[in-house]
Amino acid sequence: MTWLDVQHFITALEERTPGITYRLPTEAEWEYAARAGTEGLRPMPVDKLPDHAWYIENSGDVVQPVATRKANTWGLHDMFGNVWEWTADWYAPDYYANGPDITPQGPADGNKKLRRGGSYHCPMHLVRPGYRSADAPNQTYSVVGFRLVAEPNH
Repeated sequence: MTWLDVQHFITALEERTPGITYRLPTEAEWEYAARAGTEGLRPMPVDKLPDHAWYIENSGDVVQPVATRKANTWGLHDMFGNVWEWTADWYAPDYYANGPDITPQGPADGNKKLRRGGSYHCPMHLVRPGYRSADAPNQTYSVVGFRLVAEPNH
């Protein structure tokens, strides 16, 4: 699914669910949710990663059903592995070094959108909250999906 496909999906979803606005999380929101209040390379010891994520060494190199690994401490499944997840932000390789420390929104424009989380095709060392990748908004791969933020309209 392309980033642009997700935008079309959001439009259709909002037409079916009045009173709720949907959007992709910002990169910062995605990472905050993935870390679930923890610090360090991963929110769990590396030897526990197979319990929480699908990646090349345990997935058979195919996408797996959602929520078949343990959730993080906030109850969120599949934050790592299985499929990369699109975020709302444009990509800039140095954004974290030069952007704001609090609630960064990503660059105002660019030519690639960020995805996070790694996939069933990634090696274990890439399946972690801090790993970033980006693609053109019209690019699609079998290893990319999304999750949405739902907010009530005021």
